[in-house]
Amino acid sequence: YVFGTKKELQGQNIYVKGKVLRGNFNKNYFTKIDIRVEKEIKLYSKSAEILTTHPAGSYTLTQDANKQYVLRITNPQSFWSTSKYLVVMVK
Repeated sequence: YVFGTKKELQGQNIYVKGKVLRGNFNKNYFTKIDIRVEKEIKLYSKSAEILTTHPAGSYTLTQDANKQYVLRITNPQSFWSTSKYLVVMVK
């Protein structure tokens, strides 16, 4: 997975002209996780938008006590079925 500002994602060719993961993007910029184990990803931001496609009922995007977003994957098998990459834009 990866999360970053629009500028950071554009700098790695992950987000180009409104499209995600097209062409030659920097795979080394992503954080590798065990998708069977990791169910929660802290985004450290008060604004978050998931850019990759994942089934709506397979996750929740909620704010913690500090009003920072946390992505909770409620159905990992379904969540990762459409893409093994997760891209989140934060501000």
